[in-house]
Amino acid sequence: MSRGPRAAACALAALVALIAGIVLVAGTGAPPGSATDRPDASDGPHRTASGVSREVSARAALASLVTAWADGDRARFVDSAADTAPAAARAAATWRGLTRLDVQRWNLRYVRAAVPAPGSLADSTAVVEATWSQRGWQAPATARVTVDLAQPRTAGEGAGVLAVRGAPGSPMPLWALHSRSVHMENGRAVVVLPGGASEQRVGSLARQVTRARAQVNAVVPGSGTSGRPLVVVAPRSTAQFARVLGQSPDTYAGIAAVTTTVDGSSRATAPVHVVLNPDVFAGLSPVAAQVVLTHEVTHAMTNAAAGGLPLWVAEGFADHVALRDSGVPARLAASQALAPTRRHGPPRTLPSPEAFAVGSPGLGRAYEQAWLVFRLLDHRYGEKVPVAFYRAVLGGRPVDEALRATTGAGLGDLIARWRAQLTRLARADG
Repeated sequence: MSRGPRAAACALAALVALIAGIVLVAGTGAPPGSATDRPDASDGPHRTASGVSREVSARAALASLVTAWADGDRARFVDSAADTAPAAARAAATWRGLTRLDVQRWNLRYVRAAVPAPGSLADSTAVVEATWSQRGWQAPATARVTVDLAQPRTAGEGAGVLAVRGAPGSPMPLWALHSRSVHMENGRAVVVLPGGASEQRVGSLARQVTRARAQVNAVVPGSGTSGRPLVVVAPRSTAQFARVLGQSPDTYAGIAAVTTTVDGSSRATAPVHVVLNPDVFAGLSPVAAQVVLTHEVTHAMTNAAAGGLPLWVAEGFADHVALRDSGVPARLAASQALAPTRRHGPPRTLPSPEAFAVGSPGLGRAYEQAWLVFRLLDHRYGEKVPVAFYRAVLGGRPVDEALRATTGAGLGDLIARWRAQLTRLARADG
């Protein structure tokens, strides 16, 4: 059945409210007692001679990899792998990932021993702190990984690396996931992980990312020239999506994309990327995908992932940018917010942080309510005010202070006008 522009706009508005991505600031610590990250009997002050030997061997293997990368010696890098064809293939793939991502500095620091995963061919496993930087980053990223090692069969040789795996609760570095291709152009990159989108789909995605960046720059001038590279990651599967984030696969079920810092930290200078959830994003129409991407790119280009922003400000502004030129009427774009307003009246407060929790039954409503705040600021005070207010809060000013500086009115006045807007739109739609 064909649908006209109005029907399509209505469907788009409902879809965006349900699946628009989120901005995430995650911790990097592994869950206590995690089996993969649990110290073995050789860890700590009472390590056995065998434990010390494994640690020395592991440190030597890590140092060999780091030195080979720094020297640009691919052959030596691959030779640092264990003496098996799969290990050599993984080492070669890691080299390609580091090269394609234009990694400038890369280091692996031994932290402690851990128990090898059940069924693993590893003789030992080390928890390792990986630190790396890429062109355009203001500061390096740091994340924990686990490295499986095969001990030498000949005295005097170092351990060989079998595989690099994610550490529980820590985001997996893209270079360790062996990216299939990296499409870079004018400060933006689309990183495709093994088995991910086809070349044709990648080309379409790259064009959508370029358009999203242009849309953000049109609303927030200069946001694309701050030197912060824009990276969008296209995983193959939900499991791969979860590994990039360091989360369980069901954490973001139904969410099309997540914008977060690369290493899960909340540092203002931490590098950021947008990670697509293939199970959701692949099913979107081109129009809906563009809205989601523009929403996420707004987060990324304005550094909303560094934390400190009230979620209604972060999400409301991202939707303000993504929906600004969509042509969707407010009563359609805010349908989930207006329905309960007709039944019970407008809410007394702005959406709480809990309302934006993944899986919250009122998630779509919270997005729409937050968007209506910025619609109000735009319609009442002019198109420059939502940006000025957002930048003020992003810069650390309290919401009430930022409002008074940009509108002359405080938070109480904003809430009153926002509630009146909700009531008016609900009646018009009734």
